[in-house]
Amino acid sequence: MSGPLFKVGVSYQAEIQGSGLAIQSEKNPTNYKKVANSCQRRNQSAVNPNEVGGYFEDGLWYSTVCNNSIKTLEAGRSCLRNKIIYFIGDSTVRQWHVELASFLKIRDQTFGPSVSWSVPRTAKDEQNNFIMEYRAHGQPLHNPGNRESRPPIVETLNKITPDDNRETVVVFNVGAHFVLYDPDIFLYRLKAIRRALDSLKKRLPNVKIFVKGNVRNRAIADLIPGEWVLYRLDQILRKYFNDIPYIDTWSMTSVYPQKSVHAGDKMLRHFISLLMSHVCDAARGYK
Repeated sequence: MSGPLFKVGVSYQAEIQGSGLAIQSEKNPTNYKKVANSCQRRNQSAVNPNEVGGYFEDGLWYSTVCNNSIKTLEAGRSCLRNKIIYFIGDSTVRQWHVELASFLKIRDQTFGPSVSWSVPRTAKDEQNNFIMEYRAHGQPLHNPGNRESRPPIVETLNKITPDDNRETVVVFNVGAHFVLYDPDIFLYRLKAIRRALDSLKKRLPNVKIFVKGNVRNRAIADLIPGEWVLYRLDQILRKYFNDIPYIDTWSMTSVYPQKSVHAGDKMLRHFISLLMSHVCDAARGYK
């Protein structure tokens, strides 16, 4: 992307100079750690999208929306037993699949041409009866690959069938690859996903579904020329699926020193641990 309309530091990613004032914050006497609500579905739809959903303290993420009791991957390991988790979306949710497979030390197989990061992936933990599947969300995706490497998200959802031996969990994400398109196209896609999710819940009444939020980006100008555009799509995603638990990665990357849309290993573990808190609470009995 180049030319007079797309110039770094002028038409986008322009630095706003500060006033030079020194701002000192004092510790709030309110103990925000004491969040009584567990990470259940009913707690997610009432979240104020204009407020940051938590804070880091001593290297751990504390949600102000729910009591995210799982702070590390090790603490949430037991919640993964007897489950099949579908990670569906862009490269940021693919990272979750890869990082979790690496942590669990289980084989992660790819299916399709290696030239594309979006190829389907499957990881299995036979000992704990646990399976992970990754599928891309379909076009638009800014990478090479044939249709088999990026099946439409609706197609993937429609292929999910009941598993008598495992509980089904779905984590999906869309957003970053839509920023250069009209929001109406994004909404059209979300409506199709909603219909597929409604159909899935009829086939699998006990399926657990989660929306993965988008990640702040300050580095990939060709893909995301402005954070505000992606933030708007993230709010649309959150609002449209306000009855589904939302994994608030935007808040986490808003207060963490990270510039790339592709988080490092440490940040990924914060993301997945937050997901595990939701999965563990779901396993304790909410529908």
